Amino acid sequence: TFFRWTGSNLPSVWHLRSKSRAVEIFVWKVDGLRSSTGKLLKANDVFVECHHGRNEPMRTRVHNNAGDGCIMKESFQMNIDENNPTEPLTLLIKDQSIVMTSELARLTLSTVELCGIEDQTGKRRVTFNFCTDHFVPLGLAPQGQIWVAVAPVDENSHMEDHDTLGCGC
Repeated sequence: TFFRWTGSNLPSVWHLRSKSRAVEIFVWKVDGLRSSTGKLLKANDVFVECHHGRNEPMRTRVHNNAGDGCIMKESFQMNIDENNPTEPLTLLIKDQSIVMTSELARLTLSTVELCGIEDQTGKRRVTFNFCTDHFVPLGLAPQGQIWVAVAPVDENSHMEDHDTLGCGC
């Protein structure tokens, strides 16, 4: 895609209405997934794909032979516009095969819901670990759950100090 443009972009061009800021979405794990159709003898090769507003789609790496769930421990950063509270964020849990991908499950959240998760998981923490205390489990459709956390991105700090590989609670 060369340009992404919708009518809602016009006010943000002149900074009239947009209250855009960066957040980091952490994916700890997915579990309870169904098997991909057409795969009888092989486990799912799972990855997460994220779509939100004017951001380019983002993906985690493929976790081979994950089956009905896996530990991901990955994150991606994106911009959200708090003045557009209903703009959907869609997380697609997919299975990678040799020729194509298939959707195993999905979750759609509004910007308001995303900010609510950020309030629960990202704004009050001093340390960060991949554990139940720092993540929120969310139900997927048609089945399964994904554990996510959302944190504000401090554009003024240096990312070298950011350790996302902690593992103890």
